[in-house]
Amino acid sequence: MDLNATILCEFLIFALFYGIVKIKIWPGFVQILNERQACIAAGLEAAAKGQESVEIAKGQATLIIEEARSTAKEILSDAVKKAANFKQEVEHELRELHLASQRQAVLDYDNLKKKFLLDAKNHYIDIASQLCTIVLTGSEQEKNAHSLVKQALDLLDPA
Repeated sequence: MDLNATILCEFLIFALFYGIVKIKIWPGFVQILNERQACIAAGLEAAAKGQESVEIAKGQATLIIEEARSTAKEILSDAVKKAANFKQEVEHELRELHLASQRQAVLDYDNLKKKFLLDAKNHYIDIASQLCTIVLTGSEQEKNAHSLVKQALDLLDPA
């Protein structure tokens, strides 16, 4: 065979092969490549939207954190104010109780003092009247002695 005929046959076989591949196989490859390219583009678009969503979420998270901090500061400030008011109320109530207990202690002291003085006065009167009775040994004289001693004690302590 001739070299030209071989080249011509090879060219015809190649053209036939090229035609079959272009008509039957290549459109399937192109479709697969187009679908893959569309899938990649959709993935990139979804990633971009996801990134935007992440940025928006970060901004919202920052706002929420700032709002929570502000709320926490307000709550803490209110708690401090309420604690200070409660402390003042307790201190005022303690002062009132202290003053009331002091007044009661003074009243109790005065009552005990009066009772003691009255008991002592009655006791001294009894002792003095018994002494006068012994000294004077008379019933009329005993009454006079008793009243004289009582008058003397009244002069000493008019309360």
